[in-house]
Amino acid sequence: MIRRLRAAALLAAAAFIASGSALAQVPVEGGRRARQPQPLAAHPGLLNYAAGLPLEIRNPNLRGNGWNEATSLIYSRLFHVSLEGAIAPDLVERTKISKKGLVWTLRLRKNVLWHDGRPFTSRDVRATMESVFDPNTPCDLDLNLPMVVSFEYPDDFTVIVRLDRPSPLLAVPLSEIAILPAPEAGGSAATVGTGPYRAAGTPEGGQMVFTRYEGFHLGAPAIEKIVLKEIPNDAERAKALVEGTVDVAPLASWNLLTLVGRPDLRVARMRTGAWRGMALNLRRPALQDRRVRQAIDLSLDRDEIALFALPKGGTAAYQPVPPGSWAFSEEMNQPYRDLGTAKRLLEEAGWTLGEDGLRRRMPAGGPLTLRLIVWKDETFRRTAAGIIQKQLKEIGVQVDLVEVDNAEYERLSSEMGEDHDAFIGGWGSLLDPWDNLFKKFHSGGSQNYMGFRNETIDRMLDEARLATEPEAGKDLYLRLMRQLREEAVLLPLVYPDYLYGIASTVTSLSHAVVDSWYEFPRNAYLWRKDR
Repeated sequence: MIRRLRAAALLAAAAFIASGSALAQVPVEGGRRARQPQPLAAHPGLLNYAAGLPLEIRNPNLRGNGWNEATSLIYSRLFHVSLEGAIAPDLVERTKISKKGLVWTLRLRKNVLWHDGRPFTSRDVRATMESVFDPNTPCDLDLNLPMVVSFEYPDDFTVIVRLDRPSPLLAVPLSEIAILPAPEAGGSAATVGTGPYRAAGTPEGGQMVFTRYEGFHLGAPAIEKIVLKEIPNDAERAKALVEGTVDVAPLASWNLLTLVGRPDLRVARMRTGAWRGMALNLRRPALQDRRVRQAIDLSLDRDEIALFALPKGGTAAYQPVPPGSWAFSEEMNQPYRDLGTAKRLLEEAGWTLGEDGLRRRMPAGGPLTLRLIVWKDETFRRTAAGIIQKQLKEIGVQVDLVEVDNAEYERLSSEMGEDHDAFIGGWGSLLDPWDNLFKKFHSGGSQNYMGFRNETIDRMLDEARLATEPEAGKDLYLRLMRQLREEAVLLPLVYPDYLYGIASTVTSLSHAVVDSWYEFPRNAYLWRKDR
């Protein structure tokens, strides 16, 4: 019954998105039109944004930090992802690549100033890169740049990057690095950046204020002030949007019905290159047996997970490459759940089903248990974990859910150690399939949290580095995807869509390509707001 009700809600929400307008009148209470909450007074110079992550100004380059809504407003990069989902110059003005592809010359923009008035120069890029590559800095971004031999800085506005082999998409891993001012490049936080907005203070009362930076190198923002309000709960974000206390909010599809009858609000579905999956910890003895990992993979019903655990909409995923990528394979995009084979593999691995419905290696041994790390405040991870717990029980595997807050989730997922077996994560892979797969499956990958080592996979990834076009790389990526499914170390689950509720007063913000929802505000300098 619950499934039928939720499915009906999802279908109604989908219809609401498709229509682009209200499906019903304002709710009626006691036979009269309900009184609507009074929104904040419309102010063209102020935008309130519902942030889903903790409001912290922290160095995005350091391990366990990453980008968030606040830092996406403050910091710039050498390259960034445009609204169309393409790589575009940011602090770089123009790029020259040598004929053999081994030397990239980056000409930096002149007359760029930091928020405190200091001039931006190649010295800041040098300090940032030295920090990223410093073995004493807790940073993994250097692992995404194994092709780099050296950085050179011949003058204040030139950076030369020398490579040991051609890397046509070098700009992709460079786009993930925040360029920080030289004195603070290696520190835990720097409140000064070159981005479109600057911090007007520290977080207070669950919100943080940012004022526009008139000297922003891509054009002065139109909106004078942005207030980020920390609202981690999906339902509370939708409520804040309806009540008018925020102007823009990431939404969950089953909360969209709260927007019905509100012509002053609209919903935008953003195209994304994201995928979500469950990483298995190969440091754990039971998971070192490939048959056990394959059994877990074969037990997953991705369609059920996509329908009931993906609040922002999306589809089941059967490969770690999103549908928008040229490396995506229709052949691999087919359901393969097989409980019979999963049970047989566990029997072959010595895990016998007991009378209690759980599997043990010996009558007196402990049950085959998966300790799954769950970010408790994030709807998808929390709901998907419960569904996976139910699905694995069908093959006799016990799943213990370890529910933690965001900070602990970030720590545990990057260092599962000997105490945890798996976590559910999300990744962007919009621009370069090699960059996405190398990080996760290469022995030296920065996101290889599973402890996975496979010489064959490493060789295939090294070969795939040069295959940047469909004609040259399609077959190679198909072989790579087949091999990754066989290894079953990071199990694809879903391809999410990102939905945003937007007040009608906010213009120049409709459809865009979003690789990570928590970096969505980085294009706020292009937004407009009317009274």
